[in-house]
Amino acid sequence: MTVPIELRLLGAVLLAVAPASPPAEAAARLKSRLLRRTAAPANAEGFVEMRRDDRWRDFVGGTQMKVLHDDGRTMSWLVRMPPGTRLPPHRHDDGLEECLVLEGEVIVNGERYRAGDYLLAPPGSEHDDVHSDAGAVFYLRSPSPRRAAARPASA
Repeated sequence: MTVPIELRLLGAVLLAVAPASPPAEAAARLKSRLLRRTAAPANAEGFVEMRRDDRWRDFVGGTQMKVLHDDGRTMSWLVRMPPGTRLPPHRHDDGLEECLVLEGEVIVNGERYRAGDYLLAPPGSEHDDVHSDAGAVFYLRSPSPRRAAARPASA
């Protein structure tokens, strides 16, 4: 898959920008807001933690999902696909999706991805077929469904 020039340029710009820390008061407010919005409780140090078997819920087609973080703009989550399961065809109309296979293997549009393989689905791309014969667990980072739900309806 060829990465569109816009995404390559965006990546170059983001890598060229030096990181900056917000003022302490703004950082504290941001941290407080993020911790309130996440479903996972913070530990004594303020870190959000979740254990391997916590918070899995049924997703689609016999798969399970676990939301790690959702700030209303971007969601980080896991999908667990038992052997023989499929995800329905879908488009990435709301933005790009990053996928990193953590365990097993998953077949996406005929290409086999194994643990350690990375896939970037640009906006507007489609997955006609996503399945796993052997089972898989993969990490996804995608636009939050809350972001799409918050958009005003078109007139």
